[in-house]
Amino acid sequence: MNTLTILIKPASSSCNLACKYCFYHDVADHRLVKSYGIMKENVRASIIEKAFASGAKRVSFAFQGGEPTLAGLAFYKEFIEEVHLYNSKGATVEYSIQTNGYVIDEDWVKFFKEHHFLVGVSVDGPSHIHDYLRMTHQRQGTHKRIMESINLLRRCDVPFNILCVLSSYVAAHLHEVYDFFKKEDFKFVQYIPCLQQFGGTHQEDPFALTIEEYENTLDTLFTYYKENFDQGNYISDRLFDNYVRMSQGYAPENCALAGACTTYFVIEANGDVYPCDFYALDEFIIGNILDHGYVEMFTNSTACHFRRESAPLSEKCQSCKHIHLCRGGCKRYKVHDKETNENHLYYCDSYYHFFEKHTDSIYEIGQKVLQGYLSH
Repeated sequence: MNTLTILIKPASSSCNLACKYCFYHDVADHRLVKSYGIMKENVRASIIEKAFASGAKRVSFAFQGGEPTLAGLAFYKEFIEEVHLYNSKGATVEYSIQTNGYVIDEDWVKFFKEHHFLVGVSVDGPSHIHDYLRMTHQRQGTHKRIMESINLLRRCDVPFNILCVLSSYVAAHLHEVYDFFKKEDFKFVQYIPCLQQFGGTHQEDPFALTIEEYENTLDTLFTYYKENFDQGNYISDRLFDNYVRMSQGYAPENCALAGACTTYFVIEANGDVYPCDFYALDEFIIGNILDHGYVEMFTNSTACHFRRESAPLSEKCQSCKHIHLCRGGCKRYKVHDKETNENHLYYCDSYYHFFEKHTDSIYEIGQKVLQGYLSH
């Protein structure tokens, strides 16, 4: 295990916001224990000690939630100290955090800068759109405060990217959202399709995109992506960046495009470990970090079944001319077809029409990047 990716939830599902579409709130609602509170010292120490004991040469510690800053800055300072203590063989260490940005102040920013954190901040566009979707528990808007946090990150030269959830509401205002991001000079943006709730359907979820909405969204965003590239003003979009990488013959960095599930280690505040952030459910627990090591958990029957179950592609996928870029999509966005007894991607038609229209441009951009047209 040369590379170890660990996603840590130090504040479990606790959050200081009440976003209307929160997928982890829904995940937690489907567990016996909704929130495990703040991570204890022994869990934190075990995460770190066993990471370096695994022999991995590169270890990535990513922090998410809920809202991970609720664990407090002292938690992270102690985390760094313990990394220095246990990293006796000098493995490469990377840090990242995904946050709503609501409590970030100068002390947080100085810490991120000193320890080379990559910070992902959730923003859903200009204030009237963002504040409709992402508000406090007192139903107050959060946009102004979060933009202040982003400006702090900028002033201290802390690398950050923007995470935008593609809800139906954002899709309805997509041009306005994109114009806002461009005006703010956000260079790295990840658009994440809103997940339907467990046990529900896309049609029943008021925030999940319809097939037509997602098709139009993909088309619009890629049109902007290519225009900016052609004008020498490259703006990263994670999904399209991955397609360009794949067109060049490289493996995707996004696990949703791998063709089957991998296992990265999602660790809840009580130490329970899951193979995927989307499936942090009781039935998918692959161990507890206090009792098990990473290699042991990766190879156990639950983890192996999770990976194996995601691999089969429907006959429709196998025969599709765009399978080399689509790869069948993420398991979490698949639905079961009772007639064929197969799982297929809910947004299959969205992707098919997107690739029909834009595959040539993806390959064109890929070739230009290889020729040095633009550093990518």
